[in-house]
Amino acid sequence: MALNTEASIGNLNFDINFSLQIGDLLYCNPISSSLGGFSTYNTTKLIGEVTEINTEESYIGFNFSSKGLTNAQINSIFSFSAQSFITFKKNLSVNSSSLKGYYALCEFVNNDYNNRNELFSVGSEVSISSK
Repeated sequence: MALNTEASIGNLNFDINFSLQIGDLLYCNPISSSLGGFSTYNTTKLIGEVTEINTEESYIGFNFSSKGLTNAQINSIFSFSAQSFITFKKNLSVNSSSLKGYYALCEFVNNDYNNRNELFSVGSEVSISSK
């Protein structure tokens, strides 16, 4: 089910991270104050689920109601400025690193009949690629 874009972040003065995907969760750390030349940030807040990405126009669209947020909550959380910190979390149902439903059958044969050999360990690391 595709989500409609309810809000957006546009005119970004940086490149959008290439691993951002539709369905990822979007977070914001709005700047709270500046002290002694250092910026301090509020707690990281969920602002929605990514629904659109336009890297040419530096635009990210997101849906906040799918995560139970209201327009008033977004307005209070999300005061985007040049100093705001935007980050994202990968959708774990799509980007996982454990195998589900697959198996491998291996047969190890020792063809050296003159010398006794012992297999100490066998290991495998397989992961699903998100690209």
